[in-house]
Amino acid sequence: MKKSDWGIAAIIFGGIILSLELYFLKFVYLLERKSGFPWKESPLSYLQEPNIQLAIFITLSIIILGIVLIVWDKNILNIKG
Repeated sequence: MKKSDWGIAAIIFGGIILSLELYFLKFVYLLERKSGFPWKESPLSYLQEPNIQLAIFITLSIIILGIVLIVWDKNILNIKG
């Protein structure tokens, strides 16, 4: 498997995980709202929490790694060819 194939897989995987994380923020917000004690005023307010920031940072790092792998593989192919 080429590095660009790994990069594409990393971008797809990272995008799926990022979208799940963002939908999960809405789910947590709705659960807290249903309990009667809303802690935050909107689902995106949870992005200020350190553990949520860490999860987003890891996911964005995977996406950036995928982009780097694709660009690196394309540059090596251009140098050789």
